[in-house]
Parts: sequence; C-alpha cells; structure tokens
Amino acid sequence: MTTRNLFSGGAGFRNIGCLLALFVFTGSGCSPKLESYDPKQKYDLRTDPIVLAVPAATPTKDDLPKHGKVNEFLAGLPERGGSILDPKTLTDIHRTTLSQLLEDRFGTPSSPQNPTVENELGLNPQTLAKGSASYRVRCTQCHGISGDARGPTGPWIFPYPRDFRTGQFKRTTTPGKPTLDDLVHNMRAGVPGTSMPMFDLLPAEDLRALAAYVIHLSIRGEVELRLMKELLSDEGDAADLPKAFEREYAKVLGQWKVAQSSTPLAASREEPTEAGIRKGHALFTSAGCIGCHANYGNTESFRYDVWGFPNAVTNLRQPERKWGAEPHDLARTVRNGIPPANMPAVTLNDADLADLVHFLRALPYPAQLPPDVRAGVEGSR
Repeated sequence: MTTRNLFSGGAGFRNIGCLLALFVFTGSGCSPKLESYDPKQKYDLRTDPIVLAVPAATPTKDDLPKHGKVNEFLAGLPERGGSILDPKTLTDIHRTTLSQLLEDRFGTPSSPQNPTVENELGLNPQTLAKGSASYRVRCTQCHGISGDARGPTGPWIFPYPRDFRTGQFKRTTTPGKPTLDDLVHNMRAGVPGTSMPMFDLLPAEDLRALAAYVIHLSIRGEVELRLMKELLSDEGDAADLPKAFEREYAKVLGQWKVAQSSTPLAASREEPTEAGIRKGHALFTSAGCIGCHANYGNTESFRYDVWGFPNAVTNLRQPERKWGAEPHDLARTVRNGIPPANMPAVTLNDADLADLVHFLRALPYPAQLPPDVRAGVEGSR
C-alpha cells in the first residue's frame, strides 16, 4: 500500500483517524487473527432508504452528504427530485417472514450458507466460513456486516465504500456481474484515490474465499432488495413471499452464473500512432465523452450514482485511474461503461476503440499528444 493510494484523488479521507484505524486492522501487510462472528449474530434486515430514482439535476460539490449523514442524505432525495422507498414501513409480518426466509437460505455471519449454488462461484460451506472470518477482520469496518457500506467508518469516508446489496459493481471485465476473478483483482489492487486498500500480500486462496463471501453477501442483499421493492411498491401478501423469494433468488443467482462463463474483452495490441491518437481525440468528442469529462476532466464535476450519491467524474488529465490504466482496462470501461456510475457504454468497432484508448492513455502526458491535439487539450484549462 502506498501513501498515494490512500490519500490521493477526489475528496479523499475526511477523517484521518478513520484511515489510521483502517490501516492498522486491514492493511495488506497485516495478518490479524481470524475469529468467527458470535453465533448469535445475524444479518440485520435492511432499514436504510432504497433509492428508486436519483434527481435529474446535476449535483455539485455542495450537494455532497454531510459527515456521517448517509441515511439522512438519502432520505432527503425526494426533496431534490429523487425517489425512495422506506423499508421501515414494512409490516411486522412482512419483516418477520422475509427475515426468516433470508436466514433459512443464507444462514448467519458465523455460519454462512448458500445450499443451492454449484461450486463455480466458490460458495461452498468451507470457503464461505473462511471468507466470513476474513471479512469480519478486514472489511466490516467500512463495508459493514451485511455488506451495506455502513460499518463504523463507512459513512465517514468519501468516496463511500461499495454497498454490495444492489448487486452492482463498478469494475467488471464483462457486462453485468463481476467474475470471481474480477473481485480478487479489485482486492489485490485496491482502488486508487479511495479508502479501498491493496490486499496484495494475501495468498490467492484467501482472496478467493473473501471474494466468494462478498458474492454471498451481494446475492443475499439483492434478493432482499428486490423483495422489499415489491412489498413496498404493492400491497404484497406475506403468504406469497416464499414463492417470490425463490423467483428472485433464481434470477440473481442466474446473473452471477452467466458472468462466470462470459469472455472478458480483449484490447488491441497495436502500438499507438500520431494519426490514431488524433482520431481517438476526435472520437472522444463525437462519442459524447467530453459532455461529462468537461475540459477532459480538468473541471470538477459530479453525477449521481445508483446508490444515490454524487459521484466525482474522473479527471482524465491525471494518470491515476480507479479501474486501471492498462489498454484492456480502458477498453473495457469504454465499451461496457460503468452503469452504477451512470457512465454509458460506447459502441465502437475494434479499430476505433483502440484509437480512443491510445488517446486516453496519452492524455495525461501532453508530450505524447500530436501538437494540434496538445494545443486543444491544454487550451481547455
């Protein structure tokens, strides 16, 4: 873990005390004793606001949530033109029935299970038990016991930790859900400019167990989310919940299975040329990228993400990229988009995609840009 990884980018940490605690307990070089959860501990049923729609107006830095006021910020989305559902309004019978269904299928933190899942996702009891113990020590501080991003330090850092319960992730090598290897990569590499550290010293087997447990939490959380939306949007009947549970569980599980068998996008291996970079620059404008990345990202701007929070648009003039700066990373991001961040996919043929990627890789280094392109980029400041 490097100092740059921890302190650079965006608003960074808002509370250095939280950073120090996070490093002590979860740093890549630490080997804390792994202990299971208290057997009495259960996954709490969701009570925080469910975001149905974000405001149409483009947010600014002034719209960022106040320190630690995550739920309060989401509760105020309707006042700004958004839409939410309040899980606290579920009837007692719905809450009781849903809680029992979730526990019967997914178990508890000390005894996680996913009995109907084949092993391509690594969700066998032994792996989940190992991943759960590792998650407890390394991840709950930010991501919370249920993966809700509301651990003790979660609401106090920005960008916020990932809330796994929506089933959406920003870095995936294929459209849709991430693969197990995607999650392992994210844990090993960390996310520059955020509070997510590198776990690059953990053995591969430990990382895969941790990734499998994240998948477990995500499946559980998304099934819970889908059913809550159904119950809160309609006059649901608790007697129908078991059938609805199996239906939504099958849908979510199926999406994860499809992702594991998908083929990642391969980037072009062609060397960049001046003509190609110039064409990539033209594509950057014609494809609409400049609309969000104003002044190539040099102008600070925000867009709402699917979790309901203002999400900083990447400054492409900086060499540090959250989701990787290699050609295959950038090609994947352009072609697949980042749906949770409301970044659309861009449809380009392979040759055009390669040219755009070459431009993006050269953009932070003006000397690598053709003179006419460099003049336009530097003149945009």
